[in-house]
Amino acid sequence: MSYALRPALPVDFGDLAILFQASIEELAADAYSDEQRALWGGKAEDAKAWAKHLSGCLVLVAEEDGEPVGFAAMRDNAIIENVHVHPDIAFMGAGRQLLDALERLAMARGATKLAAAATDNALPFFERLGFVAVRRSTISIGEEWLPSMVMEKALAPGGDAL
Repeated sequence: MSYALRPALPVDFGDLAILFQASIEELAADAYSDEQRALWGGKAEDAKAWAKHLSGCLVLVAEEDGEPVGFAAMRDNAIIENVHVHPDIAFMGAGRQLLDALERLAMARGATKLAAAATDNALPFFERLGFVAVRRSTISIGEEWLPSMVMEKALAPGGDAL
């Protein structure tokens, strides 16, 4: 399936917060506790902080029938901050399409590597897209720590992933 991609606008941030929370609640249930998922999803409850986070990134939105069904964010042309899709379309290519688009943008802007702190439930996704595990890490959210893996992907200077 192919999705329409476009840059996110500030007016999208509320919808992306809802999508973010739904993605975490349903797609990360096997990897994280209820409390961990609630804290993680809670990062989008403060609209001002959420807008500040997204405004500091290049954010692409995947749409189906004019409605957001996924988004991905990249900071500093090299760090993947978010890749989230609505649970109803998980494993249908939207995440791959979003990350491929960010990769092409990063390469066009001269990046030689992408990095991501992949949550445990996202490891297989990043591995399928050519990312390699570098080291084990944690993501701090309030008083909780979510296990994660720092992943990297080398990019070829000519525009092709290595």
